Amino acid sequence: MQDQLAAEAEIVCRKARQEDLGSASELLNRYHVDRLGPEERRNGFISALFTPAQLREMAEDIGVFVAVSRGQVLACLCCYDSASPALPPPYRTMSAHFDAWLFRGRALSTWRCFAYGPVCIDVPARGRGVLRRLFTTMLPEVRQRYQAGTAFVAKDNPRSLAAHIDQLGMAPVGEFSHDGQAFVALAFTVD
Repeated sequence: MQDQLAAEAEIVCRKARQEDLGSASELLNRYHVDRLGPEERRNGFISALFTPAQLREMAEDIGVFVAVSRGQVLACLCCYDSASPALPPPYRTMSAHFDAWLFRGRALSTWRCFAYGPVCIDVPARGRGVLRRLFTTMLPEVRQRYQAGTAFVAKDNPRSLAAHIDQLGMAPVGEFSHDGQAFVALAFTVD
């Protein structure tokens, strides 16, 4: 138990610095669905590729949040305004449904929303509370400007769906397809 506490204490969650963005991009792209075998995909994957330039744009908007240990980026969580030009194409497809989807009794389009995701945790850091810590680190950055966050997860990514619904309390609000892939849309409040 003491070793686990010491290992968790070594991981620092914070807003990314410019020097973190290249490593964050490499981490995200390493877990892209097309770069993983079927067995590896069962542990989660990323549905879109991200360049360091896109991450810089996100970092200048709401932010990119990282979990770092000994100078190495072990995880990252990206957030950006829902009107950002850096939005991945599936998000644009998803947001076209916001008038029709309800979240807590209101059309999702009536909420001041930001785009949450992707989030990626390197295998050695999984199971150590990093997702919750990154999420908690992000919340103060969005509370002043937004009421809710929106995300999408590939329907065939049950590990990520479970993590976001069961661990973070996100609510499924709809389903959509983009380029032949099925996604679940999620929403959550930031209060």
